[in-house]
Amino acid sequence: MKKLLSLTSKFAMTAMMSLQVANAVPQEIVDTDMDKLWGERLELDAGERGAWFKEAKYAMFIHWGLYSGLAGDWKGKTHFGIGEWIMNKHLAGISVDEYRALAKDFNPVKFDAKAWVTLAKQSGMKYIVITAKHHDGFAMYASKASKYNIKDASPFGRDPLKELADECRKQGLGFGFYYSQYQDWNEKDAFGNSWDFNPKEANFSKYFKEKCEPQVKELVTQYGDLAVLWFDTPGKMTKEDSMALVNLVKKHQPRCLINSRIGNGVGDYSSLGDMEIPPENVGGLWECVDTTNNSWSYAWYDENWKSGEQIAQNVISVVARGGTYMLNIGPRGDGSIPTGASDELVIAGQWIKKHAGTIYGAEASPWHKAFAWGDVTVNHGNLFLHIFDWPANGKIYLPGLSNKISGAALLNLKGQVKVTKEGDWTVVSIPKVKPQAINPVVQLKYDGKLKVDHGLAFDGETKANLFSLFSKQKDCDVVQLRWMEKFGEWKHAEMVKNWTPTSEATWDVNIRKPGKYALEMTYSCNDKADYSEFEVLAGKTAMTIQALDTGDRMPSKRMFGRGLLPRVRTLRLGVVEFDKAGKQKVVFKTKKGEWKGFNLKALELKAYK
Repeated sequence: MKKLLSLTSKFAMTAMMSLQVANAVPQEIVDTDMDKLWGERLELDAGERGAWFKEAKYAMFIHWGLYSGLAGDWKGKTHFGIGEWIMNKHLAGISVDEYRALAKDFNPVKFDAKAWVTLAKQSGMKYIVITAKHHDGFAMYASKASKYNIKDASPFGRDPLKELADECRKQGLGFGFYYSQYQDWNEKDAFGNSWDFNPKEANFSKYFKEKCEPQVKELVTQYGDLAVLWFDTPGKMTKEDSMALVNLVKKHQPRCLINSRIGNGVGDYSSLGDMEIPPENVGGLWECVDTTNNSWSYAWYDENWKSGEQIAQNVISVVARGGTYMLNIGPRGDGSIPTGASDELVIAGQWIKKHAGTIYGAEASPWHKAFAWGDVTVNHGNLFLHIFDWPANGKIYLPGLSNKISGAALLNLKGQVKVTKEGDWTVVSIPKVKPQAINPVVQLKYDGKLKVDHGLAFDGETKANLFSLFSKQKDCDVVQLRWMEKFGEWKHAEMVKNWTPTSEATWDVNIRKPGKYALEMTYSCNDKADYSEFEVLAGKTAMTIQALDTGDRMPSKRMFGRGLLPRVRTLRLGVVEFDKAGKQKVVFKTKKGEWKGFNLKALELKAYK
C-alpha cells in the first residue's frame, strides 16, 4: 500500500489559469437556509488528482476561533446550539464591535502544533483541515488582507496555522484549510450579518475582491502544498464567483482538491450534509463530516463524546459506503484539546492501525447497504466483514454471493471460521463467544471478479431494515428531512411523504427461510394524521395498522430557517408469515384517514421470539 507521506509533497505546478472577476450578488434579508447553503451533491472523480483522496479515507477537521473562548456562553447566558455560530442573531446576536473586542483577550497559550498533528497521526488520520476563517470573519492566521487576524489583533502574536502546516509536512500528513467564502459577519458587504448591517446596501463584489480573494490567495501561496481547500455555505454566489476561487486555487495549487461547497457544481468532490452517513453506497468522490461529540467548536456543556469503538465503526460505515470520514475536534480557546475527544480518538486509532488494510484504499461494500450485524469493505481480493453486533448463533449470512471463498479467518484474532453454502446464501460460521476486542473482523479471500446480489435481504436471524430510500413508490415521494437538535447537531432521515389515497411503498426482499417474523415500523406523525390507517401486505399476511401521533411539531425557536421537528418512534405492527424462501414483496399502502402528516422512515423485519 502506498504511503501517504507524499500526498502533498508531490503536488506539481501546472499551466497558469486566468482569474475571473467576481460579480456582485444581490443581498436579501432572509433566514439562513442550510439546505441551500451546503451546496449541491456531486458525483465526480477527480482522476489522478483524486487518487490520494481515495486512499486516505480518514481525516481530522478542526473548528477553532474566537468562538472557542466563549465555549457557548455570552454575558452569563449559555446559548445551546452551533458554538461557532454564537455571534449570529439566531443565538447570542453579538454586535461586530463586541465580538471584535474578544480578540484582545484571545491568547491560546496551550496551542501545540506538534501535539495536534501527533494526535491526528495516532488516530489513523491522513490529513488535517482547519478553519482559516469561519463565518465570524476572524482569520486564524497572519493575514495581510485583513488586520482582523490572530497575529495582529490578539496577544498571541503568532501564526498557528503556519506552525500546523509545517508540522503536518514534518510528520507526513496532508494539510488543508476551511474558508467561509460567502458569509463574513464582520463585513457589511458580505452575506450573513443582518443584525448590524443592512443587507440591501451590501456590495458583495467589493468584499469578494478586497477580502475573500486576497485571503484565499494568501492561503494557497504561503503555506506550502495543500491537500484540500474546504469552502462552506456558497449561498447565492454566482458561478463566476465560484470559478474565480477555483481558478485561483488551481493556479497556485494544481493538485489541491476543492469540495462541493464551493457552490455551482464546480468542486472536485462532494461533501454531504453535516453528520450524514448515507444508508446506501454513494458514487464518486465524497466525504462525511462529523464531530467527536455533538458540537463543532468547543462547548463547555457538550460531554457527549463518541467512544473509540463508535468512531472506528463510523470510519468503517463511511468507507463501506464508498466515502471518506472527516471527524472534527473543537479545541478550547486556550489551544488545548479536550481529553474526551483525544482519548477516544487514540483508541480508534489503535484499532485502525491493526486493521489498516480494511480501511485505507478499501472499496465500498458490494451489497451497497449495511447489515444489522455490521458492514463490509473490500481490498485486494478480500471481503472484510466488520462485526459490530456479534451474532448469538455464531453465524453470518451473506446473500447472493456468487464467488468461491478460498480462505477465511478472524483477522488478528484466534478462532475458527468455516464457510458453507445454503442456496444462494453464503453462511460464515464464527465462534459463538465474541472475542475480547472491539469491532472484530472476518477476512474472506474470494476468487474471480466479485459478484453479488445487492438487493434487500432478510436472513431470518438479524434485523432487516427496509428503509424508505430502498422502496419503490407509487403516488408518494422519498424526501430527506433535516433538523437540528439542542447542541446544534444535524439529524437526517429519508422518509416517504406526500401520501394520497392511492399511495404505495413496496420493497422486494430476499427471504432466506419461510416462517413467522415480527414487523416493526419507524416513523413520525403529527396530530392531524393521528389514527390514520394503512394496510401492510407481507407474504401470506395482510394487516391494517394505525399511525399514532408521535409529537411532530414546529420548533419553538426556529434555528436557521428550519421547519418541522420530526419525533421519530418505532412501533411493533404485528406478526407476518412468509410461506416460502426467495424474493417476496412487502407493501405499505394508505387505507383511511388523513396521511399528509405521516412520514415513514422504515419497516423492520425481525426474528419472532
